Amino acid sequence: ANALRPFTVECARAAQGNMRQWLLAQHHVDLIDMDIQGAEADLVPAILHLLERKVYRLIIGTHSPEVHNHLQKLLVAKRGWILIFSAPHIGRGGACVQDHVRGRYGRNGQTGRFDWQALLRKGCYHVTPRGPVANFDGELILDNPRFVHRDRALAMDDTAVRIDDLIDNQAGVNAQERRE
Repeated sequence: ANALRPFTVECARAAQGNMRQWLLAQHHVDLIDMDIQGAEADLVPAILHLLERKVYRLIIGTHSPEVHNHLQKLLVAKRGWILIFSAPHIGRGGACVQDHVRGRYGRNGQTGRFDWQALLRKGCYHVTPRGPVANFDGELILDNPRFVHRDRALAMDDTAVRIDDLIDNQAGVNAQERRE
């Protein structure tokens, strides 16, 4: 059962200690979506053991091709996480997205806000099964094989919600937590 408890929000650099403390206080976490402007390179490896124990799905914004490749290799090749989507960082796209989507229009005579055709011409998007998505940061979407059946994991071209993708391992999770 989900219960809302009083909480506080601390706005600070993505600190390993804060994230570790929060994860330790949770029974499980359905989803973590982190977009922490480069700090993912240090944070994910530092708390990986907790992510593997408690988190069903990760969405990680990556902020350089090197960080993207490192985290994908660490999580998928070395640790066996299920890769749902990988969109490498497109560093050159920042100004393009700012100019044609995010509203830098009107400055210096620019009027191209929401100019999708200009964005497509300049190539600052990721290709997905659903079509192009405007974004210049990289993104990894991963499922934890401890909780999700590999053969029933989410796929980017799914057209229906899957309700049978989770592994029924609640007893194993509770037993492990008692040992810790």
